Amino acid sequence: MIDSQCKPWLLEVNQSPSFSTDSPLDYLIKKHVLGDAFRLLNVSFEKKMEHLKLLREEAEKRIYQGRTTKLNLSNQERKRLRDEKLKERYDFEKGREGGYELIFPVPDHIPGAAEKNKKYESFL
Repeated sequence: MIDSQCKPWLLEVNQSPSFSTDSPLDYLIKKHVLGDAFRLLNVSFEKKMEHLKLLREEAEKRIYQGRTTKLNLSNQERKRLRDEKLKERYDFEKGREGGYELIFPVPDHIPGAAEKNKKYESFL
């Protein structure tokens, strides 16, 4: 976690966390942590099946065509696509953050993004 002074703190690393619950409060906390994590990651059985289907289709396409396609884009076009994807990711995560707050990376369309990103990149 990062405190209000942007100082990182390691709270706990647990190789084998317990998901059993001893009290209603324990149940409520664990339920929300897991629910928020799955919502943020957009994890579901349906998404897994969609992804596997897409992988099979791409593999079949490569087998039949004998090649893969690569985009020949200019650096400016690559940056535009990157920024577009970053905005999509931000909007997606913003709607599923639950009890979490996104602090990095901040998309370019957010006021003060460059300063915020520079601040957090210093931790990396």
